[in-house]
Amino acid sequence: MNDKLDYIAIDFETANQYKNSACSIGLVRFINGKETDSCYSLIHPAKMYFIPE
Repeated sequence: MNDKLDYIAIDFETANQYKNSACSIGLVRFINGKETDSCYSLIHPAKMYFIPE
């Protein structure tokens, strides 16, 4: 049995209910259950239709 906890977690954000409104993505890498690296980036969606505040 492998007791290692190596994985990458992803967080994908959209601006609204539409799948093509991606606005950011975040990734975190874990090795042996400990955070070792991360990255975050904003994404410019194909159409600019954000939910008004």
